[in-house]
Amino acid sequence: MKKGIILLIFAGTLLGCKSKAALAELGATNVLSTKKIIDKHYENSKNFKTAYIRAHTHYKDSKQSLTLTSEIKIKKDEIILISIRFVGITMAKGIITPTEVKYYEKSGSSYFEGDYTTLSNWLGTDLNFEKVQNMLIGQAMDDLRVAKFKNTIEDNYY
Repeated sequence: MKKGIILLIFAGTLLGCKSKAALAELGATNVLSTKKIIDKHYENSKNFKTAYIRAHTHYKDSKQSLTLTSEIKIKKDEIILISIRFVGITMAKGIITPTEVKYYEKSGSSYFEGDYTTLSNWLGTDLNFEKVQNMLIGQAMDDLRVAKFKNTIEDNYY
């Protein structure tokens, strides 16, 4: 149960994030090479000192329906603070640094202090601070320039 709540909060926070600024959504207008798409991704890199992300996550199953509010504060390359609220009440808090991951979940009075090994095992992918930070700000988790990729156009997007 504890693992499911953590996974729900983490996934909901990531999927619920969106920019307040309107983004130009031109879509794929012509066929570009994979290298060109990757180069354009890195040209659009996020250069910042601090970031504030507010996300709303809606969860519904046969037994319950929840709306959670998440606040994520990032000091680039140093710390990520996450706060999850339900109806204005803080339900969970997390601190992520380059060396450790900590969280406290209020309703179950559970906490975790550890490194990225446990988080990586829970989520099924190799994680570190840079990857988590990149995921939150919409950047590629891994360096796309070191592997071979193919691209396709789906629903007018590369």
